[in-house]
Amino acid sequence: MLGLPETASADEIKRAYFVKAKEVHPDTSDAQDDKQFIELTNAYQRLIYESKYGRIDQNDPRNDPRSAEYWDIRKRPQKSEEQKRREAEQDEKRRVQEKAILRKMAVGIVLGLWFGTIFPALFVGSGEMANLCVCDKCVLKRVRNNPATSYILKDMEKRQS
Repeated sequence: MLGLPETASADEIKRAYFVKAKEVHPDTSDAQDDKQFIELTNAYQRLIYESKYGRIDQNDPRNDPRSAEYWDIRKRPQKSEEQKRREAEQDEKRRVQEKAILRKMAVGIVLGLWFGTIFPALFVGSGEMANLCVCDKCVLKRVRNNPATSYILKDMEKRQS
């Protein structure tokens, strides 16, 4: 279709394709039928593929997924003992880091619960907390001012409605 010998390089194929494509492109030529342009484009893609990767033999068992040869050449190479050891070390480091993060999160949650809800509740009848008003209006004001106890506000609003 392009009029090139089989030994043509990828650059020669590309030049010949663009010259021929200008002639048969539906937007630049008088031809209203774009079938010839589609055939030209398919031929060009096939030629470029073959120039890069070589000719594909359809009867070659290495190109048939039903054959064992197809899968033999696509197997991943076996990992060396060194690679396996390095991967095991990285996995162990990752596990240790995850455990440390989880431990810190658990401590943070426990401390947050203790100092956010339990600890203040222990001192509600002594010291400066003894003079606090416990009416709904005053409690609501304190809860609104404390971002750590916003969940209590939501619960109180549900009870009032």
